[in-house]
Amino acid sequence: MAEETNGQATSETPRKKFVVLISPNEKLSFLVDETRFIYRRLPPSKRHAILSEHSVRGLYDTTSVIGIQIAIAQYCLRGWEHLLDAEGKPVPFLEEVVEHLPLDVLERVTALSLEASPDELMERFESFLANSIASCAQADSR
Repeated sequence: MAEETNGQATSETPRKKFVVLISPNEKLSFLVDETRFIYRRLPPSKRHAILSEHSVRGLYDTTSVIGIQIAIAQYCLRGWEHLLDAEGKPVPFLEEVVEHLPLDVLERVTALSLEASPDELMERFESFLANSIASCAQADSR
């Protein structure tokens, strides 16, 4: 964002980026509709262990992929808010419930858990917002 100082525009100093170690205590989140999922990233050692458990000589079949996504979600998910059962009642956070989450949620957890750092997630979100605002502005000008 540019500021005006004595008639001259200056820009903000770019935010510095650093590598952030993966911590078992991380609490990142994402929304699916009105449900918030709290997760942590997947360390490489845990990823290797999960992939090894679900493959035979390095090969995966379709059921292995779903098993891998469930295992990753069971490790990475740390909680949720506003998750409802089929009767509309709130569901408490329990590891055994994870395998009943919709496939799109499992896929999202898997993708987000492999992200490099929270900064990368924020950068993608900011880019998404900027593109959305630009798209809306173009639509309004038509």
